[in-house]
Formats: sequence, structure tokens, C-alpha cells
Amino acid sequence: WSGGIGLGYAQRKYETPIVPGATFNLDGVRDESWFAQGQIGYDIDPQSTVDAGVYASLYESGIVNAPNVLSTGATASYRRNFGPRLSGLAALGIYSNRVEGQEGDLSASALLGMRYSF
Repeated sequence: WSGGIGLGYAQRKYETPIVPGATFNLDGVRDESWFAQGQIGYDIDPQSTVDAGVYASLYESGIVNAPNVLSTGATASYRRNFGPRLSGLAALGIYSNRVEGQEGDLSASALLGMRYSF
């Protein structure tokens, strides 16, 4: 078994020149983002592994009346070695992005591939 988790936070403060007559200015605005992720993997046998991961992140721009953005997702994969040079991979993922006050979107991905190493 293998696994991991990660948590994070970032904050930026913008310092910009104040332009007379400008209707928009970022001076003093602070944006913040938080994230969390986790991963787990398992070797089924010496030739096969499975992995899964999840993540979530929240972004707040700090701009007055600007919406927050929440992103989440999950992935899973299966890898198989067919010899010292040939391997295959199958993977699935689902992802969501939601902007506060708007309809979110949901997308999925699928991958099936073979690799030959020289």
C-alpha cells in the first residue's frame, strides 16, 4: 500500500499604483486559496497496480462582490506491465468546478493506452 495527503493555504496581497480616475484598483486586495488532496495506491501483484486520488480547492479572490470558486475531482487508474518494455494503463476521472452564484460544470475523462519503452 502507498498513500499520501496534502493540505495547503496561500494568500497574496496586491500592491499596485493608484491611478487617478481609474474605476478599478487591486491595491490592498488579498486573495486566498485552500486545498486538500489524498492519494492511495495498491500493488495487486508484481505486474499490476491500482491508484485513486481525490482533491478539493477553494479560491476567494478578495475582490468586492467577486464569486468564490470551488473545484473538486477524483481519479482512478489501473496499470499493468506485460513485460520489461510493454505496459498498459486505464484511467477514469471526474471533475467539478462551481463558481458561486452560477451553475457549476461537471466533466469526466477516460484514458486507455499502451506504452512501449525502448
